[in-house]
Order: sequence, then structure tokens, then C-alpha cells
Amino acid sequence: MALRHGTTSPLISARTRMGESVADWARVCGVSSRQYRRYERKESGVPGARQAPLYAHVERYVIQRLPANTKGRDFVVGDLHGHHAALESLLREVCFDPSRDRVFSVGDLVDRGPESFQTLRLLQEPWFFAVRGNHEDMLLDFALGGDNYGRPTRDHPFLHNGGRWFLEMSPEQDALWNDDLLPRTALLPHILVVGEGATRFQIVHAELDGVAQRLTDIALDAPLADLNQARDREFIEGFDGFGHQRMRFLWGRALIHHKGVLTAPTGLSPTFCGHTPARHILTQGGHIFVDTGAALLGNEKAPEARVTLVEVLGGDAPYAAAGGAPYAIAAEYRGPSSISA
Repeated sequence: MALRHGTTSPLISARTRMGESVADWARVCGVSSRQYRRYERKESGVPGARQAPLYAHVERYVIQRLPANTKGRDFVVGDLHGHHAALESLLREVCFDPSRDRVFSVGDLVDRGPESFQTLRLLQEPWFFAVRGNHEDMLLDFALGGDNYGRPTRDHPFLHNGGRWFLEMSPEQDALWNDDLLPRTALLPHILVVGEGATRFQIVHAELDGVAQRLTDIALDAPLADLNQARDREFIEGFDGFGHQRMRFLWGRALIHHKGVLTAPTGLSPTFCGHTPARHILTQGGHIFVDTGAALLGNEKAPEARVTLVEVLGGDAPYAAAGGAPYAIAAEYRGPSSISA
């Protein structure tokens, strides 16, 4: 499946951001530079045998940096979990302008809701930016035959956490996954850093750090090798021991489960995250938790479940406008007949 004229392969975009050459990635795939160029140009998809080593290599790509939005508004949406229609409704409510505005996702686009494939296709939109969530991580591990979760394919946790939609894709969807959505998903960063200075903000799925609060802007701006080699020194809930720091970004719940109040560490810009559903937006340790229960939409036992869209305040809308908070709730979706702004 060839790319449309004027579009750029996600593989080219990622390789360029990582500062690596065609020859570098050809060696990873075990092919010639000429053959690898064909992968990037989408003259042929990356064969299955070459996918796993390539995307394991890309795991080193932890942080993506984007400039501030000087023309429009920036929004952050909580976990979507396959509720594409919810985001569409929210964007209509705030009169979203795709030529000027942007949406940042805290990850977990897929699973549990009815429209996982449609939410994954949001990655093709030039105004939509997401970080990797634990559900995207499980999806990739399952699709690429990895063993990060220590289970055989037939018993993979992805399938037990809403992932069976992946086995039910049409042939057309399967082709689009292999040719376009797989690389886009695999290249999702763990952290997005947007802007700089007083209006800088960050996106991560679960949390940057545990209660020890070691990671600040300075640490995030340091050479990536420091993060790539780091082992987490705190127990990560749900795992058997101390994991890689990147697992904290995907699975950590230390901050939101901490019973005391943690102030933002000095030098940490506002950091939006999701992962753990809450009845309302919570702020803890400089992190703003915006997952308000999309995974439970339609569940009679969770009538408070909703998808929340917040507007990031900065530039022409200083934080003081919201009593010092770096965001304002723009709209919330509880169902087809219930949208509040």
C-alpha cells in the first residue's frame, strides 16, 4: 500500500528525529540500504521477520518534542479506550479547528470500547499527538510476538484486556494495520514535551516517576541514554519486581495511590497523564490525571464514567485565569445525549 502523494512515512519521520541513517536502520533489519528504502517508501511493507528487531530498536526513542502552538489551542484528552465517537462529539462541542488547534492524548486509545480501530486511525491525523499507553504496549507485544509480558500468545494479557477486536479486523483493516498503523503505533513516544519555558507542558501515560520524584525537566532534557539505562528503584504495582523506568511511564500508579498530598517538585512543568480512572481530575506531584473512566462508559455500575477534554492554558490564556491551574475543563462526554462544557 503506497503512501499518498505529499505524505511522509512514519518510519522516515522517526529515523530523522532519532538522527540515524538509512544504513543504520538497514543493519537493524538485516537488509540492504536499498531494500530498506523500499520499506520507508511503502513500496513494500516491512516483513514480519524484520518488524520485531526494528521496533525493539525504536524503543530507544522515548521522548518527542514539539513546539508551542502559537496559532490556536491545545487540548488534552483522557484515555479513549475505543470511544472514537466520544472524541468527535467533544471536538464539535469546543468548535475544534484542525488547521489551528491540536489534541494531545495520554494514551490507551484502544481496547474495551467499540471503536478501537477508528481511534487508532487518529494517529494519521496531523493535529493529533499521542503517547504510548500500556494498552498500545500490550498490542505491540502481542502483534510482534514479543515476551514483555511473559505469556504465550494465546494467553496474552492484551486479549484479556479488551484486545479481541484485533483478531476480528477485516482484510482491509489488517492491511492498513501492517502498512501504516503498526509503524505509527510502534513509534509512539513515551513522553511528549510541548513548548518551553513558562508555558511548557508534558504528556505521559501513567506517571513520570514514583513518590521519590526524581524526574524534573532537567532530567527529561538530559541525554536519552540516562533514561534508556535507568532501572526503576521503586516497586511498580502489578509487576513482580523493579522494572525498567519506561514501565513506570506505562504502568505506574504510585502518585495517584499515594495517600498524602505531594506538591510539584521544583523544576517540573505541568505533566498530564491518565491510566488510572478517577471520578474527577486529580493533581498530585505536578501530574494532572485526566482519565475519568472511558473504559467504563455505558456500564450501569459506573454512571460517573466519562471522557474529559481539557484545554491547556498558556500564551494568551495564562494559568492565572484558572486560579493558577494549567488547564480548564473544555467539555465532558458521558454518552450520546450528554455532553457538558
